[in-house]
This record gives sequence, C-alpha cells and structure tokens, in this order.
Amino acid sequence: MVYVCATRLSTAVQMIALLAIPSLTVLAYRNWTSRWRSELPHWRSVLGFISILTTSLGLLAFASLFLLAIPLRINLNADYCLVFEILTLTLGIPSALALKGPSRPQILFADLMMILLLWATINV
Repeated sequence: MVYVCATRLSTAVQMIALLAIPSLTVLAYRNWTSRWRSELPHWRSVLGFISILTTSLGLLAFASLFLLAIPLRINLNADYCLVFEILTLTLGIPSALALKGPSRPQILFADLMMILLLWATINV
C-alpha cells in the first residue's frame, strides 16, 4: 500500500516537473530578452544565457533518454545521462545568479524542479 502511494506521488511529481520546467525556462528567456539582456553587462548577459541554455539541454537530455530509448528499445546507459544532468545543474544554478529581475527566480526554480525530477525518477 505504501509503495503504491509512493509510486503515484512520484509519478505526479514527474508530470508536474515535466510541465513546469519548460514553462519556466521559456518565461525566463522571454523576460531576459525583453528587458534585461540590453541592460546587463555583457558578461552577466552571457552567464544568464548559459543558465537558460543548460536548463534546456538538461531537460532535453532527460526527456530524450526516455523518448528515444524506450520506444526504439535501445539499451542506453543512464549513468551518462545522470552525469550530464549533474554537470548542467552545476553550471546552470550558479550562472543563473547573474540574471536580474523575474528571470532569475524562474530559472532557479526550473533548476530546482529538475533536481526534484531526477530525485523522483531515481528513488522509484
């Protein structure tokens, strides 16, 4: 009974995270391009773009592991994907601090949701 509840909770967390991460990333990109890209110094603007890019690449790597490997029955090693996720999060979270305005908490929350998604996927 407890295992069934934990599995359902994990699935709900995964669904919410898979919807929230791209939404928050797109919102952060829109906010960054509309105002802050021109007002920030060049180095902060580049770091902000790196944080948005790493969040997108991390989600793409996570989704491609399941979208490509399972239907095509390819035997992929998930350890490489996990290492890539950790590297993108390690690069993305500190560089998100260079952003300004609403794009900073949006991309930080998207990165934290990515950590939650990885945790929910690994622990089940």
